[in-house]
Amino acid sequence: MRLPIGPDRLSDRDRQELEALRQDPRIARPRGGMVADFWNAMAEAERLRELGVFGLFAMRDALEHEELREGVRRDDPDLTEVHVAALQAAWERAEIARIEIDNEHPHLHAMALISMVSALDAMVEELIPAYQAMLVHGQAHRAVKIAQEKEPEAYAKIGPERAEEVAQALHAVLQQRLPKPRRPSSTGTKRYETPLAQVGLKAPPDRPIPPDLDEALSEITALRHVLIHRAGRVDDTSLKQAPSLSQRYTVGAFVRIDRADYRRYSGALNCYGAEIVRRSMMGLYDGTEHDVELTQWRDCYRINA
Repeated sequence: MRLPIGPDRLSDRDRQELEALRQDPRIARPRGGMVADFWNAMAEAERLRELGVFGLFAMRDALEHEELREGVRRDDPDLTEVHVAALQAAWERAEIARIEIDNEHPHLHAMALISMVSALDAMVEELIPAYQAMLVHGQAHRAVKIAQEKEPEAYAKIGPERAEEVAQALHAVLQQRLPKPRRPSSTGTKRYETPLAQVGLKAPPDRPIPPDLDEALSEITALRHVLIHRAGRVDDTSLKQAPSLSQRYTVGAFVRIDRADYRRYSGALNCYGAEIVRRSMMGLYDGTEHDVELTQWRDCYRINA
């Protein structure tokens, strides 16, 4: 029997989200699943922001709910002190929620965006050494393959097991000579493109980064520093890192991220993150699941954001 309300009516996406809540897949996942970790982290940040917003709208009606629960009204002439205290507390909760909603709950937006930038940083930082290891592995075995093709008799004498030992030894030598993996630094797409270029994952010529996407990413990576390290007060460094911020802020101004900001910045982070995933798929890219239209990055925010 299909119940009118409950789990039977969940979409596949909602069911997966609930399962992730019950048992976060990152707990059992070993290191190396940086792409899956990224999407899990992005979903968590957006989910908690959304849940906070839902909570505010529910709390906005706290006084009405308390009246129904107690069976009284705020204007009843014979309210007891107990009822007055309960209704006053409900009114205060409702007023807090109403003001937060009117202000577009900027702290919820800020905390979600901070988590999203962190998720993007972590994915890129983990991709670099992973791709270095993959490239070294490929080079070592490619060298053995070339030796097999050019010197088949010599290869036949050492056999495949010995050839594998040679490949492993070559792998170890190449691994030692690898440059230190770069980490995200600076702002905007440069923050990520510089380390990605180290392993051949920079933006290809036929898929350039739109300037307005780079500008949005420059702003949110600069604002992340402001929100975390400057108590939300814009400093001179952030304005130098993201000059477009000077159109809205001056040094010392307090940052309040509204709903339009959240849509813009979360859309930029979602789209650019998906683009990096697309590059990392290389030959495994199927053209659908990991596809993004870079010029449409402003539409990549979560529904109801």
